[in-house]
Amino acid sequence: MDRYIYYRAPADKADALRQQVLQMHGRIAAQTGVRCALKRQAQAHEGMHTWMEVYSGIPENFAEHLQELVAQTELLSFIVGIRHVDDFMDCDELE
Repeated sequence: MDRYIYYRAPADKADALRQQVLQMHGRIAAQTGVRCALKRQAQAHEGMHTWMEVYSGIPENFAEHLQELVAQTELLSFIVGIRHVDDFMDCDELE
């Protein structure tokens, strides 16, 4: 299972947001072995970027673990609106 989390944040906060997420990703990878990626739309729209956190191969208890780590950062102070969370599974897992 993979988790995709996307949200919007002011373009002028991009460096600070990136730093917060990458530090969190380092902890996640070390503690869980989950593969992490951070993506951002190339162009800002109305002064905002859309960001995407990608977590590949998440364990069952990942939501709680991620929530705890997010709470230890300033990440939520950069986000405008909500963090949208979607989980996807590989099609070969459907059998």
